Amino acid sequence: MLSKIINFFRKKQEQFWWHSPSAEFDEFDFNKIGSTSLKYGWGIYFSHYKHDALRHNKGLNHIYRLPLTSVESKSFIFYSKQIKEHKDPKVIEVARSFYGADKFDQDNFYKGGHRFYNDIWEFERSKGKNSNGCAAKYLLDKGITGGIIDDNGERIIVIYDTDLWKNVERIQVEETHNKQI
Repeated sequence: MLSKIINFFRKKQEQFWWHSPSAEFDEFDFNKIGSTSLKYGWGIYFSHYKHDALRHNKGLNHIYRLPLTSVESKSFIFYSKQIKEHKDPKVIEVARSFYGADKFDQDNFYKGGHRFYNDIWEFERSKGKNSNGCAAKYLLDKGITGGIIDDNGERIIVIYDTDLWKNVERIQVEETHNKQI
């Protein structure tokens, strides 16, 4: 669960995850997910720090914020961590079920979180599923809300659960921020 990360960010006075849209819109079109990037898989990407989201802003006059409390009790895969090292029992349970207990419980079983996501994607595609979001939908059906990524000093979450968008608030960006980016 995210409780330790949430507590860490609360100590730093940050209460939100921040999404910088790649285009102007009034309503989020979930069919457009992945139309600009799928670097870490299908989902809605949020930066933990507002300044990181502003860095990704493409000159738009707004960004979105999602309260930390919206995700603190949810299960997430740490993409850069070995699956067996995850503290969340839901992630362990899903991985053990996916790979099979015999394989998962072997001492030489090493799969990172991002590899786990990609293995699910490949498996779902082999069954003829649409590649756009098939791994995310599989994980969401199993109770995993998204992934946590550490990328060049930036903490990012990718959320598979599009229902969480109802908790997002649009925030105007000051003109000076857009000029500095």
